[in-house]
Amino acid sequence: MPTKRLLVALTLACGLVLSTLPPPTFAGSAEYGRTWRKDGVLRAGCHDYRFQYRVRPGKVQPGNDWAAEFFLVDRRGRGVASEIKDSEIDPRRGKGTFGVCRSSTVPGRFKIRGKLSVYDGWWLVDEVWIKPGRFRLGRR
Repeated sequence: MPTKRLLVALTLACGLVLSTLPPPTFAGSAEYGRTWRKDGVLRAGCHDYRFQYRVRPGKVQPGNDWAAEFFLVDRRGRGVASEIKDSEIDPRRGKGTFGVCRSSTVPGRFKIRGKLSVYDGWWLVDEVWIKPGRFRLGRR
């Protein structure tokens, strides 16, 4: 349903706009999914940095819709960027991008946190944290 997809997207977008804090530091579980990216270089200017993800909503609640929020957190624990994926338009395994500007980001270790939300129609059934991915972005 297009209306449902719009409502989920608006709800998630509002949550990201209103939230300026990085997500809580829960351990996350590989049972529900994971994220990963290779080490790289933090280039001058603003660029998109790709990452990969896999979510397993069936491990949370079989047969339901899902949405996944991914947060890029720097070595200081500050949120740098975010990305949203939804079962209506995105596969359970795929690629995403974070827009990052070097002028406002410190090089070093980064963490990709992921929160998987599972829905039964309009109602939230459960939320779980997936296994985070870690990588480095250094200067040249």
